[in-house]
Amino acid sequence: AGAKYRMAKLSLNLLERTAILYDEESDFIAAGGFATVYKARMSAGVSFEDYDKEYVAAKTITPSTAGGRCNEQEVSLFWKEASFLGAMARHQNIVRLLGACPCPWCLTLVLEFVDGDSLSN
Repeated sequence: AGAKYRMAKLSLNLLERTAILYDEESDFIAAGGFATVYKARMSAGVSFEDYDKEYVAAKTITPSTAGGRCNEQEVSLFWKEASFLGAMARHQNIVRLLGACPCPWCLTLVLEFVDGDSLSN
């Protein structure tokens, strides 16, 4: 049996105050079908278990509805991806999921940041 994986569940308030500090223009990394990824700086004193880098990747799901809340499909996709990344926590070619903020207006996955390198390195 492998080591049990633990993911930090973050409140929106904690996410805003600590781990996620990014500019939507200058820290943009990529955008996909339902999410955008940013390079985010962690505030001083903030850390995740077994992760000592200054930066994380913040994958945010932008609500598709005018009301500003993610719909049921977006929430479902968020949890599927979080579950998959959690299950693959120690795979050498998959970035590690450090935490998640399940707030319906700001679904965010906090991921290990890999700077311009391949995941196999």
